[in-house]
Amino acid sequence: LPLVNGQLLRFDVTMPDWAGNLYVAYFMSSGDVAHLVPSAPHAAGATVRLGEPRAGFPGWEVSEPFGTDLLVAIVSEGPLFATPRPEVEKQEAYLAALADALRNARAQNRRVQIRPFVIETAAR
Repeated sequence: LPLVNGQLLRFDVTMPDWAGNLYVAYFMSSGDVAHLVPSAPHAAGATVRLGEPRAGFPGWEVSEPFGTDLLVAIVSEGPLFATPRPEVEKQEAYLAALADALRNARAQNRRVQIRPFVIETAAR
């Protein structure tokens, strides 16, 4: 079922069998990318619960524009990006930076694992 207006986006990420930095990018149908988790180190095999409201964080609430979005979870050995990404940026800019970061990781023989998830959202 799609997530509807006002619902919270919540999900679990299970880390691979190696420790790494977790990044979560949310590709919106508007052409922007929101960096939900810009970089966070986690232990090998850990299950990370994301999106739960807590003090100072109300959660990620579904809102317009509705449609088909893409959530991408990336785990890298060590930091993937040399500098933090903006909170929201255009998809073209992010994809160019991601391609560079992946080339650099490969050149340094660092592991990277990527998992995409299609997210459907609707007004009701």
